[in-house]
Amino acid sequence: LTANICVLNESGTIIITNRGWKEFAIQNSADPDRVSNGVNYLEITESASGIDKENALQFLNGIKNVMNSIVDEFKMEYACHSPMQKRWFIGRVTPFAGSNSSPRKVVISHVDITERKISEIALKESEERYRSLFEFSPLGIILEDENGKIVDLNSSTCELTGYTKGELIGKHISLLIPGNDRKKTDEIRNLPLEEKPLQFETVLVKKDGTVIYNQLFETCVTLPNGKKEIISFSNDITLKKKNEMQIKELAEKYTALLETTPDGFWIVDAKGKILDVNDNYCKMSGYTREELLNLSIPELEAKETPEETFEHINQIIKSKADRFETKHKRKDGTIYDVEINTIFWENKKCFIVFVHDISDRK
Repeated sequence: LTANICVLNESGTIIITNRGWKEFAIQNSADPDRVSNGVNYLEITESASGIDKENALQFLNGIKNVMNSIVDEFKMEYACHSPMQKRWFIGRVTPFAGSNSSPRKVVISHVDITERKISEIALKESEERYRSLFEFSPLGIILEDENGKIVDLNSSTCELTGYTKGELIGKHISLLIPGNDRKKTDEIRNLPLEEKPLQFETVLVKKDGTVIYNQLFETCVTLPNGKKEIISFSNDITLKKKNEMQIKELAEKYTALLETTPDGFWIVDAKGKILDVNDNYCKMSGYTREELLNLSIPELEAKETPEETFEHINQIIKSKADRFETKHKRKDGTIYDVEINTIFWENKKCFIVFVHDISDRK
């Protein structure tokens, strides 16, 4: 037998031991004679001290309860570490066969469960690490079954949606996706997740009805029982999307302004190179947009020398703005009078320039 076994008589004295019982005593530097036949095991257990005392007294009570027929079996798991290794055992107390009187003889066994215990501890630590990552992730995480039913979610998802865990677990994921986006999302989610994790943008509806923009990362995992679950990582990109929409709106306004203004328009860097230009200046100068983006102010200026132009640029950088008249040269070589209104954009280190043709005025 792999267990360490002894039999106690009605008074708690050891009357039978197996070889494992004696060998275990020797391996733990104990005197085999102190736990051999004729020794009262109850007294030995009761005299335990130090860190083992609490476990010993609990086991002692279990022995007495079985002896006195209060219970038919007692068992407990306990640590019994040696200087060289950590060990765990399960101790069992059962009535000795044929012992029906009270008190009665009992069989005591101690089985080494170290391998199982180490495995359980490793599993528990792994689960704790997983749960910590799951709960404290700044991203919202949702676990769904193959049918889209929510199995679990973390605190970030609750903060993101305004729902509690109890309100979402067991519900279909479509609760969070508005009608307009459900078809699109379903089409994406029907792709084979096993082949490649999905990344896409969608909108979610919070409990209070607020719509938020989300970037979802989804992958499918197969559990040990063969079932599949979808893990969704949700990143709130509402602010990013709003900024993008504002940028797009400003870009549209900027384009409309350039297209509707009767003047020519430039954006010029601090060295005089043209960075952007509108169609009106293209018509005014006879150059295409592509040609103008390869030119600088001295190549269009017909009144100032290049040196004077660069000196003028430096003066405007200091004064931040200027309004003046000068002459420009068209692509065909003709000269025309213009009025320049410009400001220096400090943050971007460039000039905003409006060019007004004043040839008729001259």
